[in-house]
Amino acid sequence: MKNNIRFSGTMLGMLTLALVLAFPSGASAAARRQQPVSINGNAGANIQGGQRNFDFSVNSTSDSCGMSRGQVVGCQGSGQMTYTDYMNNTYVVDARYVSGNGRNVYFAGPVISSSNPGQVGNWLYANVNDRQGPGAAGRDQVSGVFTNEDIARQRVANQGRTGIRPYSVNSGNVNVGYSQRANMHDPSMAPMNWR
Repeated sequence: MKNNIRFSGTMLGMLTLALVLAFPSGASAAARRQQPVSINGNAGANIQGGQRNFDFSVNSTSDSCGMSRGQVVGCQGSGQMTYTDYMNNTYVVDARYVSGNGRNVYFAGPVISSSNPGQVGNWLYANVNDRQGPGAAGRDQVSGVFTNEDIARQRVANQGRTGIRPYSVNSGNVNVGYSQRANMHDPSMAPMNWR
């Protein structure tokens, strides 16, 4: 006895879609053009019962950021973030990857100096949200997590959450700024399809 299997056009389309979703060709979300973004200023936040302070001078240095075929494209950055706390702990992060989206800046880099030498070389992934000042109505927010370079770099490219709740700034002010060479509605800043 012979088995005859027939597929309707709709069924064949659904099967093709299922196979494409299950076995993608390797292409990922397109890298998007981004205006050069920076975050500057200082912020203080009460985290886990103690005051923590952050000084930012972080800038993007590439005009695109995203993932293509599983690889980070663009997202280069420069600058530093310095952390100090009420227990006299301090560390400096060298920002290597930076991206921005509206009032959010995402950056990652290795710890290059620390009061705890065991921290040097660890990677920090951070998100800063500029809510236009630390006042009660709209406090700026900071969050960050230590991880490895690959995960940190991918989170910057995907502008992912840090995985911990953001802390509201209670002193100082952080400012997210975009370069004036292009505005947010410039069609040349539309997503690019990297192949």
